[in-house]
Amino acid sequence: MNRVRLINSIIQKANFKKYLEIGTRSGTSLYAVNCKNKIAIDPNFIIPKLEKLKRKVFDIKNGRKTHYFEMTSDDFFEKKKNSLKNSAL
Repeated sequence: MNRVRLINSIIQKANFKKYLEIGTRSGTSLYAVNCKNKIAIDPNFIIPKLEKLKRKVFDIKNGRKTHYFEMTSDDFFEKKKNSLKNSAL
């Protein structure tokens, strides 16, 4: 079983609604994970803006949300950790 299949299996079995990925970079694994709300953290995303927009439309159609934080994980947990508690995420 590969890493993404394992993550999807855990999300499904535990009925998780949020997935946090640190070091998202290109989004390859992020987009393969099936979860209602996804949070992506990376200081240097290489995901084109058009790709993010297409994914946002796809997410809306499927009742999902993906939030991108272009910052280090240290900065995220220092400045944005309350975002994890936000029911909208």
